[in-house]
Amino acid sequence: MSAALRSFAWLAWSWTTIAGVAPSVRAQETVPVAPVAAAAPGADPEARCADCHAEIVESYAKTGMANALRSLDGIDLSGLEPVPDAKTGFRYRFEGSGASARIVEQWFDRDGNLRPETRLEVPLKFAIGAGIFDTAFAAELGGQWWFAPLELISAHDGVERHAQLAPKHMHKPGVRFTSPVPDDCLACHTERLPERTYPPSAVPTKPWTPRGIGCAGCHTGGPEHVAWRDAELEGETPPGEDPLLAPSRLSVEQRVSLCTRCHMQGDARVTLEPGLVGLPPPGCDLLEANAVFIGAGDTDEIGFVSAGERMLESQCFEESFRSAKPMTCESCHDPHRTLYDPVERQRVRAACSRCHVADGAPPPGRSAACSLPFDDRGANDCVDCHMRKTPVFDVWGVRIHDHRIVRELTPPSSYKRTRATQAGGGPIARVHWPGTTPPLADDRGVEMIALASIGQVSAAVKLVDSPTAASNEATLPYRFTRANLLAGLGRLEDARTSYLAARAIAPDEPAVVINLTDVLNRLGRHRESTELLDALLARHPRAESGLLNRANARAALGELAAARADLEAYLAIRPRADVARSLAELCRALGDIDASRSWSAAAARFDPRK
Repeated sequence: MSAALRSFAWLAWSWTTIAGVAPSVRAQETVPVAPVAAAAPGADPEARCADCHAEIVESYAKTGMANALRSLDGIDLSGLEPVPDAKTGFRYRFEGSGASARIVEQWFDRDGNLRPETRLEVPLKFAIGAGIFDTAFAAELGGQWWFAPLELISAHDGVERHAQLAPKHMHKPGVRFTSPVPDDCLACHTERLPERTYPPSAVPTKPWTPRGIGCAGCHTGGPEHVAWRDAELEGETPPGEDPLLAPSRLSVEQRVSLCTRCHMQGDARVTLEPGLVGLPPPGCDLLEANAVFIGAGDTDEIGFVSAGERMLESQCFEESFRSAKPMTCESCHDPHRTLYDPVERQRVRAACSRCHVADGAPPPGRSAACSLPFDDRGANDCVDCHMRKTPVFDVWGVRIHDHRIVRELTPPSSYKRTRATQAGGGPIARVHWPGTTPPLADDRGVEMIALASIGQVSAAVKLVDSPTAASNEATLPYRFTRANLLAGLGRLEDARTSYLAARAIAPDEPAVVINLTDVLNRLGRHRESTELLDALLARHPRAESGLLNRANARAALGELAAARADLEAYLAIRPRADVARSLAELCRALGDIDASRSWSAAAARFDPRK
């Protein structure tokens, strides 16, 4: 699992109401927060790198980052026990392997009897994660990618290999196939994103091969560097400096940001730069580009991808931050080598000795030796004594090293159940570089977006009328999130105005139009809603939330046959019980009793719990 299992800056609402001549299911959408970038065309982009850096490319290919996104070939899903989804009656299991791998959903009634007609087979398309601890899977249903309800937990640290519910499905039973795999998730697992339109979790429009992070994920300017270096090797004097992004030329903030763009989990991220979408680029200052929030106050509880924020809380990092030789991620880790290579593992676990001498008086600029007598250390090294190994709060059964380096270890954390955020519904606070104040540190508009994005809606709505900086007001996250909150409060005219402001920033963003039309429907402006949705669906015919909203508008206008067509188009994309029941009621209003009965039966198949 990665930090990308979180949705950083947007808020969705789920509505179900009765309106007009038939049951009506309203829909609102979230805005994608990832760059829409196509996979790199042509030959293997690492091929030219290997011309001069063969050993590094070969070594890097064994790292978790290089394997952070994978095909299903070679992944063993055999012999895994089925997993029940608590309180829902659903049970999941893996079947098949390779290109035929799939996840099977079945339902048991209250008496424990298997209902064969509920069997649903959904193909798996690729694996997310290197599999060192766990592996998530993308499942394809209705032309979209969803996080599969099961993950594969690898054998590690005394844990046996097994299948278990994926984190979102564990946090909220009954998620089923409704948790999308958007580009803002994939962006931390590959820089070769698929080419997609809308919805943001749609199957790519062009062939795409899942591959992990390559050289370009951290080193921008690769093709330009090749041309620059070729000219140099041919005896020419290339213009300017080498265009390759080299960490040695970056500030400490930029060097740490190179890793923490993906290795600082946080609870929420808010974009601070107007026009910035998705991951900030390599070479940025992450905490200038994004406001990153975690739970307020000191805690020993950590998330699976929390190395970045925890390192910033280490005394080693704080004291070295403005020194001539500041601590960075590379102080301990060579990103081009796997930690599971014995030589590299030994080097990493002895990294402290570069600043902390092993014996005797320290030379100038270095700290004192380990205070524990040599004979008392046993097999322990620096990591064993100063970086506790502990379970994480968001992935069950996984233990990692806490990257907050301390003098004396605290006991491992324990959890009765997992949760999605460190704050867990409590107050949040900004992450910042030691001794600095982050941009817009006290801006309530930024805090509003963060609270809304992690589901703390009651806290977010209290800030909906708070002033915010002009630069934040000019961002799509602010306008869109504020509009969602206003709509939830029933302030429909204010919500409409805010959606229009969001649309002025991003005229072609489908999610803004979809949410605007929901508000227009609630205001009784059904013809205006229909006209907007006609144009949207002409561009994006699989925008199922747009189909729902247009069905509502058409039903209110008395265009029942057209509303029926929209609901049927929706159900061809996504089998959803409440929509099927709405369609059954609509067919009854149209006098098509047979179709009404058929859709009622379909609703029972789609969700047998009701």
